Amino acid sequence: MSPNPKLKKQNQRTLILLVMAFIVPVFAAYLVYLNLQSTGPGSTKNHGTLVRPARPISQVNLKTFSGDTFTQKDLTGKWSLIYLGQGECSESCQANLAKMQQGRLAQGKEMVRIQLLYVVVNKREDINNLADKYKPLKVVTGEAASIHDFMSIFQLNSDEELLHMQRVYMVDPLGNLMMHYENGAELSGLIKDLEHLLKTSHIG
Repeated sequence: MSPNPKLKKQNQRTLILLVMAFIVPVFAAYLVYLNLQSTGPGSTKNHGTLVRPARPISQVNLKTFSGDTFTQKDLTGKWSLIYLGQGECSESCQANLAKMQQGRLAQGKEMVRIQLLYVVVNKREDINNLADKYKPLKVVTGEAASIHDFMSIFQLNSDEELLHMQRVYMVDPLGNLMMHYENGAELSGLIKDLEHLLKTSHIG
């Protein structure tokens, strides 16, 4: 008995839609990365440093200070600005958190597409006050093994002391680590990069 032509056509359409659901977001992200590349000799559009290749953040098993789970799903759907810390937020740490907050605010109505995260190794109650000071910052921590696995993705050079680098990292809405800003980077550069990404990307 031959299969129903109408049913066969419907199944083919479903398969195509499923394939497109996976391909389109990846292609969109790829176009964003291309748009940030050099547009000519000696010129680049981005102010931060691109992570090449971008690093997918696939396994996340952390918690917010209120005890809610924080997983890989929480790193998708929005652009994320992330700062990593030991637990005590120094003057430089707070300057970077302020930079993240101001970079987000500068995007006006588009700022809802950006989330701010401070991931800390040691859970200190006074650190949670930063969430109020730099709203809408989320302070996230976890068990030693989970924190180690998460932070290892941000280790850009094997010989660097990661928590001493005091970088601001950017993760795209597909959960890929794709850019970072060295400590002391200009706020204006972060603002321009965010503005450019939000304008050219329809993801997040």
